[in-house]
Amino acid sequence: MKWELIENLDSLRNRLDKVLQELTPQAIKSVTGWDFILDALSVAYI
Repeated sequence: MKWELIENLDSLRNRLDKVLQELTPQAIKSVTGWDFILDALSVAYI
């Protein structure tokens, strides 16, 4: 998305929604599976 020109906030929301829907569980895990994040979630009971 960094090279896309977004015209307005609604367009940005729609584009972001599309990008998030395309994420696979593996992609999400690759950016959120760090030990310090998992530890923080565990401490917060999330």
